[in-house]
Amino acid sequence: MGTIQMSTRVNASQERVFEVFTDLENAATNVEGIESIELLGEGPVAEGTRWKETRVIFKKKAVEEMWISKFDPPRSYTVQADTCGCDFFTTFTFTPEGEGTRVEMTMLSKARGFMAKLMTPLGWMFSGSMKKLMQKDLDDLKKVAEAA
Repeated sequence: MGTIQMSTRVNASQERVFEVFTDLENAATNVEGIESIELLGEGPVAEGTRWKETRVIFKKKAVEEMWISKFDPPRSYTVQADTCGCDFFTTFTFTPEGEGTRVEMTMLSKARGFMAKLMTPLGWMFSGSMKKLMQKDLDDLKKVAEAA
């Protein structure tokens, strides 16, 4: 099991920041690292919303199915994914801070399968790359929220 945490301050209201971070229809435009998003259903983004996200990671195309497992606008939401024998839970929390918003992102991974559990001690090798990827996503979304 591993945890990665990071935060940033965005010079925009809590409502605006939440709106930008949950704008799945424009995610591929707003986040440089996302190649495409395929929504797997209709209606507004809410708990239960599912999508397939395509990225190029370590020079390989990766397609992951994700869903929102908790949704508390404009305070927080959690994205869940099951991949490579692990469950991933990424929680975004939005807290008003003066005229802006503090965004905290926490990604928790839990190994399920035998091979995933066996590889857990080697996770530190990838955590630096994962942090850079996550920080770039936060920076991209911050830029969009502040531009409005």
